[in-house]
Amino acid sequence: MRSWTKFAIGFAAMLLAFVLQLQQANASGDRPTWRPPPTMGMQDNVVSLKRVGDWQVTCYRRTFVQPVRDACELRLHEREQATGHTKPTFIFDLVIEAVPAAPNPGRGQNLVSEIYDFNLLLDSTPTPSWSDAVLRIGEFELRVSDVCVIGPCLLRRGAAEHLVEQMLSAERPAGVLTFRDAPLSKSFMKRRIGIPLADFGEAMSLLIEQTQLHSGY
Repeated sequence: MRSWTKFAIGFAAMLLAFVLQLQQANASGDRPTWRPPPTMGMQDNVVSLKRVGDWQVTCYRRTFVQPVRDACELRLHEREQATGHTKPTFIFDLVIEAVPAAPNPGRGQNLVSEIYDFNLLLDSTPTPSWSDAVLRIGEFELRVSDVCVIGPCLLRRGAAEHLVEQMLSAERPAGVLTFRDAPLSKSFMKRRIGIPLADFGEAMSLLIEQTQLHSGY
């Protein structure tokens, strides 16, 4: 009985310390440096985290696969858009996971698409309607409904690689994603979220560098 009491007291002390630390971070205006991502499935151990502007490169030890493999992701972290006085804030994540590509003699000489396959995830809270969502980068336009209808939306390989290359070659400093509120919401209004591209090239270079550093596929 005494051992259980000691354990309960110790656990309560640890929980209190964590809450106080989180409150201090919020009071200073700083976000926690990491939160478990809802992406690509079951990563459980962070081995590296770096930021470039609005972009975040995180590498994980994925212990659920054999042999154990690391994976790196580039995340446009928590782009927020208020959705009305009574609506929760819309949080948008664009996540790119780089995976060394299988050898293919037919690939071109472009370093990005030749060496890497990309998985790209559009994720959001609350989940919007993707039925008429459009991502525009300059003259380039990706209709989300062409690749998926409901979120989270996962673009694989061809579509993701093409989008990444458009983002790398963009002349404008930002792209725009337009979408509507969740189908069951009362407003169902059209929203716009900016995708900053000024630091995207540097962030992609960091993603590739970290993928090479944490190779093990």
